[in-house]
Amino acid sequence: MPRYDYYCDDNGFVIEVTHGMSEKLRTWGELCERAALEPGETDVEAPVSYTHLRAHETSLHLVCRLLLE
Repeated sequence: MPRYDYYCDDNGFVIEVTHGMSEKLRTWGELCERAALEPGETDVEAPVSYTHLRAHETSLHLVCRLLLE
């Protein structure tokens, strides 16, 4: 299953989650539920936006990318 990065403008967090290509997360609450995270003080209705699809990356690619960032 592909991995996606989602960004929440309300708190500045980027969260990576896995889901099917036809699914789209729209709120901080949906994103937190998918990532098994507590929403904290951010409104669960805060919008999130998809920022990056990582379907093409292997574990090695991810390690290299993280080291370069």
